[in-house]
Amino acid sequence: EKARRYIRSLPYKPRIPFEMIYPTANPNALDLLHRLLLFNPSKRVSVEGALAHPYLASLHDPTDEPLAQAPFSFDFENTPMNKGALK
Repeated sequence: EKARRYIRSLPYKPRIPFEMIYPTANPNALDLLHRLLLFNPSKRVSVEGALAHPYLASLHDPTDEPLAQAPFSFDFENTPMNKGALK
């Protein structure tokens, strides 16, 4: 809840289009970047959607991209860490 309050407290700042930041970039790359960095995770592109994106067409091979049979476990993220362990 503390993080949500902090985000809500920030002033509104309009998005700077990636085309202005990276004027010589491939338009497909900028489109994929935009889809990957959407703030709302439910609107973000999925892994499958990202791999099927035109920017990655030359790298995408559905026959060589197996799906995980079970969800990944991120239990290690729940391990308490102190400053020394992080160093």
